[in-house]
Amino acid sequence: MAAFEQLYQSYSPYLMTICCRYLSDDSEAEDVLQDAFVKIFQNLPRFRPRGDASLKAWMSKIVINEALKALKKKGKFKKEKIEDVGEEFQEEDIQTESVPTEVLLQMIRKLPQGYRSVFNLYVLDGKSHREIARLLKIKESTSASQLFKAKALLSQNIKQYLNSNE
Repeated sequence: MAAFEQLYQSYSPYLMTICCRYLSDDSEAEDVLQDAFVKIFQNLPRFRPRGDASLKAWMSKIVINEALKALKKKGKFKKEKIEDVGEEFQEEDIQTESVPTEVLLQMIRKLPQGYRSVFNLYVLDGKSHREIARLLKIKESTSASQLFKAKALLSQNIKQYLNSNE
């Protein structure tokens, strides 16, 4: 039991950050984290290490899958249309160096669910559009479009933040 407690204490802050990236509601993120740890503890005997970071990566994958499962269960993958995403957006426009990490994470959490999920999976978790399409049961082109729109919306929010904090 002490080992389980130590594992939880060591990794729960990092894994909670992952939950919060996918889920905008803190209590829902806490529920997902709890469900993920149940799954982690149940499957720990089957875990086979493959290097220093493999336990963390394995647990992260479980947390991501649990977060996506929670979103699907609640029907939060509805198509969202945001018309005012700038057509003039170009990726090199995003300047995040002077934006605190916590502010960026809050901006990501405020993205529409579809945009946020694709953005997290692609940018932060390193998934390809093919993998995202399979995970979210969408087309690859939809994944690419959602990513473009997420980046455009983030870019707008970052510019507003920078202008208001000059």
